[in-house]
Amino acid sequence: MRARGWIWTALVLALAAFAGLRLASGRAMETDLLAMLPETEKNPVAEKAIRTLTATTQERIVLLVRGTDPADSKAAALALARDLAQRNPKGVAVRVLGGSAADASRVQVQ
Repeated sequence: MRARGWIWTALVLALAAFAGLRLASGRAMETDLLAMLPETEKNPVAEKAIRTLTATTQERIVLLVRGTDPADSKAAALALARDLAQRNPKGVAVRVLGGSAADASRVQVQ
């Protein structure tokens, strides 16, 4: 059992060294699964859909807010959304889970 731990440690260190050398050489790792497909398996429609999805979601974040009860959580989420809307000239799109349309209307949604 102890030998298995050393083997895993060596494997993880080897992979970390490989990743470090690859990044240090300026060659980024390919993370696009569609780009790694053979030419015969590529689908231009799927590639366009992925590019469109990436373009529309790349500047979005999800913030989770927790409170002692649902009302506190909702109030804190709305306060955070108001603060972000004031700081961001582009506007902030807000959706409070468990919230109603009235909750969202209290925040400037653009």
